[in-house]
Amino acid sequence: MIIGAVFLSLVVIGLLYWITVSLKSGTKYTPLSWIVSLVLFIALTIENALLFNAIEKRTYSDDIATSVKTSIDACLPSLISDYKLSYEEAQILALQLKVFFPYAAKYIKASQFEGHDVSEVADVLSKILHKTSSIHIWTLVGWILLTLIVGETIIFLTIKKERNNSYSRRISTHSYDDF
Repeated sequence: MIIGAVFLSLVVIGLLYWITVSLKSGTKYTPLSWIVSLVLFIALTIENALLFNAIEKRTYSDDIATSVKTSIDACLPSLISDYKLSYEEAQILALQLKVFFPYAAKYIKASQFEGHDVSEVADVLSKILHKTSSIHIWTLVGWILLTLIVGETIIFLTIKKERNNSYSRRISTHSYDDF
C-alpha cells in the first residue's frame, strides 16, 4: 500500500513537472520550486496511502454481511430471523459488533438496528459501512485535488523564466572596428 502510494505520487509529480515545463516554455525550477515539489510529494504520498486504505476498507464492507450473520447467531442465538429488535437488544448487538469489528466501531450505532429484523441487520450494517466509506473516499479525493491545485499554483509562482541571451551575445560580438 505504501509502495503504491509512493509510486503514484512520483508519477503525479513527474506529470506536474512535465506540464509545468511544457506550459511555460523557457522556465527553470528555482530551489524554492524544488522544495515545494518535495513537500507536495510528501503530502500526496500520505493522502494516497490514506486513499488506498479507505478503498481497502470499503472492500471489507462488501464482505461483512456473512460475518455479521454468523456473529449475530453467536450473540443472540435465541432470536428467530423475523424477530424485530428492540432498542435494548439493538444496543447489545451494537456492542457485540463493535467487539467483533473494531475498525467499524465508530460507524455502529444501536439506533440503526432498532426495528429491523435480525436477518436484515447484516445488510443494514453493510450498507452503512459502504456509504460512510464512499463519503470518506470522495473526501480524500477532494483533498488530493485541492493539494495538487494549491501546490501547482505555488510552483507556477516560484519558477523563473530563463532569459534568452542569444540576442545580447550577438550584439556584444559585433565589431565596430570598420569605422
